[in-house]
Amino acid sequence: MQDLIPQPGFQLPHPGISGFMPSLVAALNASPTLRHWPVDDTLVAVLLLALMARRGGVLLDATNVSKVAKVAGAHTTSVFGLVTRSVHLSSTSVASDVALKVPDHPPSGTSTSDTTTPSDTSDTSVRPEPSPYPPMTPRAMVVTGLEDAPPPVLVRLRSEVAAAERKGDVPLIIWVRDEERADDAPAWLLDIFVCSALLYAEDLTLPPPNLSSNALVPPDYIRDLRSFLLLTHIHPPLESHINNLLAALSLHKSLEANLSARATASLNSLVKAQRILAGPFDLPGGWQENLHAWQAAKSAEAEYEAGVGSSLPASALRSRTAGNVGGYGGGPGGVDTWSQRAGETPTPVEMLGPGANDWFCDPGNVEGAWELGVRHRVRPRQPGQALLFALNGSAQERVQYARQRATKEASRRQRKEVDDALVQILQEV
Repeated sequence: MQDLIPQPGFQLPHPGISGFMPSLVAALNASPTLRHWPVDDTLVAVLLLALMARRGGVLLDATNVSKVAKVAGAHTTSVFGLVTRSVHLSSTSVASDVALKVPDHPPSGTSTSDTTTPSDTSDTSVRPEPSPYPPMTPRAMVVTGLEDAPPPVLVRLRSEVAAAERKGDVPLIIWVRDEERADDAPAWLLDIFVCSALLYAEDLTLPPPNLSSNALVPPDYIRDLRSFLLLTHIHPPLESHINNLLAALSLHKSLEANLSARATASLNSLVKAQRILAGPFDLPGGWQENLHAWQAAKSAEAEYEAGVGSSLPASALRSRTAGNVGGYGGGPGGVDTWSQRAGETPTPVEMLGPGANDWFCDPGNVEGAWELGVRHRVRPRQPGQALLFALNGSAQERVQYARQRATKEASRRQRKEVDDALVQILQEV
């Protein structure tokens, strides 16, 4: 089994090796296409976790919004090869500014820059005419100023994401937010972000000008990592531990947590993705060829179910034939095989070939994903006032209430209070 997968100009680390993430960052920094620009290890890890989990976007709290947004956009474009659109919003933005569909070929006289949007114009009262060209979906969108946008913009963004998720075509949305405005968003908006991180501008290096677009971490590589999630399991005792952590967070006397069913599912996905990136785990020889064949068969089966494909692959025909035979337990057609036949939990041998095994998460993986997955869903509890607005306030009043500015010192004190409480819960539960 090789330790490295060949890529143009450099080598990506083999999944499952010990120290996978440091090896990946080192490989990226060695790539000549980045022209000695050092990538940020935290940003690479957070973006990769989100691309693997596919449970929502990324929220970045920043000490310098402009700089962090530029660095984040450079990572999505020149590291992950995503078509990236940058959107700056303000109090004068309109709902159409956050539409996920943008013109593919703007008409003559309109800027073709991926980073130009109606909100970027100096005169916000003058907006370009709608393009007659067919729309396309950007694969990533870096948003700044969302904390200042009016409520209709927030509602439109949430609905756009929900519609794109139903079609399975949602881009990676990255919200770069002022760290002092951490409480300036309603919970239903925060729910579309799977994880968050705090980035300090002084630790980041701006990319060189005219950095080319490159998929140094190509889509097939990410798809392979995502497929490993199907073989990554959480033992019932560890699942109970995660549920106890979330219960302790919900009942904490000084924290107000907004935990939806989506939040719980997202945290479980992050724990599994963290297990894949933290490693190590063993892969059999020829795993990549077997995995790609399995992926192609599943894709063909999905196309057939959708009425696009003309025939079922042989593996699907065998599975359906066995499913017509009644049985018990793990026998042909037995209840223990239903989830596998439904495509939910394929066996390791089916995916990776002979000698393959699945693997399980441990408490260290929960610790690694804990703050990433819940920090943006928690704020200091304000007894009485929050309940009053929840019962009596309109939607717009609740948004405005959430945006009451705190002083710089109070904001940082509240953030430290949240961080300390999250660590305490993790240690005590």
